[in-house]
Amino acid sequence: FFNLTMAAALVSPPFVWLFLLVVARPAWAFPRGGEVGASEVGVVGLNSSRYAYFVMLGPVDERRTYTPWFYSAVAMANALRRFESTADVVVLLVAATSRLTATEEALLRERGVRWRYASSPPAGMPGFHMCNYKLLAWEHTEYEVIQLLDADLLPKVNMDSFFQLPSDLSADCVSCPGRVSPLNAGWIALRPSARHSRRLRGLLERYKELRNDADPWGFPHLDSWLNSDGDWKPSGWKFFDATGNQGHLYAYFRFAARSLVVLVHATKVGGFVLVDYVGLDDPSRSPRSKP
Repeated sequence: FFNLTMAAALVSPPFVWLFLLVVARPAWAFPRGGEVGASEVGVVGLNSSRYAYFVMLGPVDERRTYTPWFYSAVAMANALRRFESTADVVVLLVAATSRLTATEEALLRERGVRWRYASSPPAGMPGFHMCNYKLLAWEHTEYEVIQLLDADLLPKVNMDSFFQLPSDLSADCVSCPGRVSPLNAGWIALRPSARHSRRLRGLLERYKELRNDADPWGFPHLDSWLNSDGDWKPSGWKFFDATGNQGHLYAYFRFAARSLVVLVHATKVGGFVLVDYVGLDDPSRSPRSKP
C-alpha cells in the first residue's frame, strides 16, 4: 500500500488520491460517510514498518474505565522501544461515546504510538462483543505481519523476531495455548488478510444461526488438545471461551482456514513442541517437535 500510494503521488491525477484514501481502504476499518470504523489519527503519515504490534482498548466513554489499560499499553510500547523494536505500535480504541483526552493523545504521540478508533461494526452483525474487535487487526493489510497483544502484557525481551513466525511456519495464524483453552488470544502473530477478515465475520453469523454449544462453530468433533502445561485435555467444545473469541479464532484457523500453528513450551512434552494444523484435509495431527 505504501508503494502504491507513493506511485500515485508521482504519476496520477488527484482523483487517484481520492480513490486510495476513501475507496481502497477496508470497508469496515475506516470511516466512510455516516459509518464509523477505525482511523489513524496519531503519528502523522503511513506505517513506518512492515510490521506492527496491535493492542485493543475500550470501550472509550465518559466513565474512563479504560484508563488502567491505556497506561498498561503505554508501558508495553515503552518496553518494546527500550528493547529496540523497530516495528510500529498501534492502539486500537473502541470508541463507544467518547475519545481519548488531549493529554492521553499527547502521551501516545510523544511515545511514537499510532492509534485508531473503531465503533460498531456494520448493522446486523450478530454475536459481536468487545473481544471481537480484535478481528479489525486482519483488515490492516498495509502491514505484512501483526502481533496482536492484550493490553496487560509487558514484554521482557525484543519480540521482533516473532514477526517471522508466520512465514517460517507457513501459517497465517500462530499462537500459544492457555491452561484452559487450546488458543490463548492474548498473543497472536498473524498475516492480515481481507479474505480472512470477511470469513471470520461470516463464522460469527454461522454461530448465531447454529445455537449449538456442543458444536458451536459447525465443524467436526474436536479431539483432545495440548495446553500450556503440556497436558492433553478432553475432547469436545467445553474449554474456556469455546463459544467466545478464543474458540472462534481456534475454530476458524484450525478447521476453516487450516492455517494454524500452536506453540507449546512445557517440560512435560520435552521442551518446545509445535501443534501444526496447516493445510490438513483432516485437521487433526499429533504435535511434532521442533529442534
